[in-house]
Amino acid sequence: KLEVLALSENELGGRFPYWLDTLSNLQVLVLRSNNFHGPIESSSKIDRPFPKLRIFDVSNNRLLGPLPAKYIANLIAMKNQETSALHYMGDILYEDAIVVVMKGMEIELVKILMALKGLNFSHNNLTSSIPSSVGNLTNLEWLDLSSNKLNGDIPGELADVSSLTTLNLSNNLLSGPIPEGPQIDTFVHSFDGNPGLCGHPLPTACGLDVPQSPPTTFPAEEEEGESAHWIELRAVAMGYGSGLFIGISAGYIMLEIGRPRWVVRMVERWVVRMVERKRRRKTTRPKRDAAPRNHPRQLFMTDFALTCGYMFIMAIKVRSF
Repeated sequence: KLEVLALSENELGGRFPYWLDTLSNLQVLVLRSNNFHGPIESSSKIDRPFPKLRIFDVSNNRLLGPLPAKYIANLIAMKNQETSALHYMGDILYEDAIVVVMKGMEIELVKILMALKGLNFSHNNLTSSIPSSVGNLTNLEWLDLSSNKLNGDIPGELADVSSLTTLNLSNNLLSGPIPEGPQIDTFVHSFDGNPGLCGHPLPTACGLDVPQSPPTTFPAEEEEGESAHWIELRAVAMGYGSGLFIGISAGYIMLEIGRPRWVVRMVERWVVRMVERKRRRKTTRPKRDAAPRNHPRQLFMTDFALTCGYMFIMAIKVRSF
């Protein structure tokens, strides 16, 4: 004879009490905000579970696994327009309030239990797709499956449930086009948090290729700068290499002639002037893209002359010891 079972926010634990589906007169089942875990399993002892259930709220638990397709397919009270009302308890109508969650707000329902019909499986870890049998619940008024891990397409049959006034499928892994229908179009924020969804009312259109970013290209001036940079390095390396060889050779030749000290002093003064000139040119050097075309040649000659002078002096001084 049990018609209403409301045990929300009691820290109840364990697996979902599937044996409740044998209660043929149960119309309201609220187990919200407890510690139930595991899958929502149906009893194998009964073919038509929860035949009179109008409110099924198991939100804010730790339930996992697929949505209970067997339950959803057999909720007869959510299919028929006329179903039996809650029975009188003596001469007093059962008026205990039931608190349900709609659009994130707790709403207290009093004296309207026989009219409202809804499912709330939100804030769990439920997976799989939404069963198409939800479209058979022609008198379903609110459906909240938000904040789970549901995937796949939204069944097109859901658009045929004209009695639906509240729908929340946000924060899942749903994908594909949103079914079109006058009722679906009114749920503006019901599909947020599903990156794979497309179509109205979301801004993402369906059937369009995602624009790919063009390949990275370098401007012509950057390419010229890169080539000029390598030319400069090559000129510097050639200048140092040639100056090293010729400077040492010239130093030894001059020593064989007779250690001309005046030549050494002259070369030293000339090297100092070249170093100062190169330092001044470096501080006042224009940008690379504005440099003259013969700049690598100047680098080669400067580095060649400096290296040649250095090696000439070093060769003479080393040989003199």
